[in-house]
Amino acid sequence: MALLGTIFTIIIVFYLINLVFKIVIRHWINKNIYKSGGSFFHRQNAPRKEGDIRIDKQAKEKRVKSDVGEYVDFEEM
Repeated sequence: MALLGTIFTIIIVFYLINLVFKIVIRHWINKNIYKSGGSFFHRQNAPRKEGDIRIDKQAKEKRVKSDVGEYVDFEEM
């Protein structure tokens, strides 16, 4: 009887840990979405006209020191 009680207790504990984990993860995800202003989801679902081009980020200029050497473009043989 003690063995069944122990197994039942372990199952209940794992179930409760799983339940608490789901609640904490949902709260954490919702908090992070709220902090970011939900912009991630709005940006994906924003309707655009066909052929509309949007650049969100400018490319950074690559700076190479003069003592690095000469740049040789890769060629396939």
